[in-house]
Amino acid sequence: MRELAQRVSESDPDLLALSEIDDGDALALATRFDRQWAYRGGQALLWNQRFTTVNVHDLYLPAAPLQPFERRGLLRIDARCDGVQASIFATRFAPDRAAVRDLRFTRSALRAARARRILLFVTDPPAAGIAAFRDLRFQTLANDAPDMMLGVRGFTMESCVASAAQDGIGAHVVARVKV
Repeated sequence: MRELAQRVSESDPDLLALSEIDDGDALALATRFDRQWAYRGGQALLWNQRFTTVNVHDLYLPAAPLQPFERRGLLRIDARCDGVQASIFATRFAPDRAAVRDLRFTRSALRAARARRILLFVTDPPAAGIAAFRDLRFQTLANDAPDMMLGVRGFTMESCVASAAQDGIGAHVVARVKV
């Protein structure tokens, strides 16, 4: 947690997407770095004052058959970034065949978003990677964390650092964006 806190304090990111984190730890980071935050099913998003929150949607991906307690969240933040409408998504796909259901649900949620500018953070992305979202005009950045994918539409990234799960913290992305 110290390494993550140090990275956040040094880079002062606009966005921080975290996976496999407890809600208390997400709240502690948000409080320490004066960020707004949302949490659902082990996924957390933290954002700075450049983003004015309009709406927070905290959903669950469809439950896999015979696994009613294996629930993964889908966060959607509708916001304005520097006065421009934007949406931020964060989710974690299943590591097995249920990922197909997760992909379909996420694609439907992305199509339902009215914003032309969208950031998409996916932990345990599908084998197809960003190609699974290319028809929705998403691009991805080169990334050192194979268990985390960042899809971008309508934004330019000033900086982006993705880290794989380590020391009890799940995969996470620290990013600065330009509209």
